[in-house]
Amino acid sequence: MCYCKTIEEKGFKLSTSKWKVLTMSTMFLGVQLCEGKFKPNEKKIASLKAMSVPRDKDQLISFLGLLKYDNHWTLKEEKMESLKNLVI
Repeated sequence: MCYCKTIEEKGFKLSTSKWKVLTMSTMFLGVQLCEGKFKPNEKKIASLKAMSVPRDKDQLISFLGLLKYDNHWTLKEEKMESLKNLVI
């Protein structure tokens, strides 16, 4: 394939079984790319909704880490400050 040869010439490796051409939607780095827009991964949203309320400091730190990872879909940094202050 033409694409594979060009990519290999640039020093990259590509597994043809893992890539799609001319598709309307794809998952990339945990983000759904669909019709020119970024959407959150539905599995991650479901896991956030299913989480129980943090009951101690360690659980809160873990929860904040998850929110930080998905920061562009969830709370903004200034809204997280009150939760961060509970950890300190």
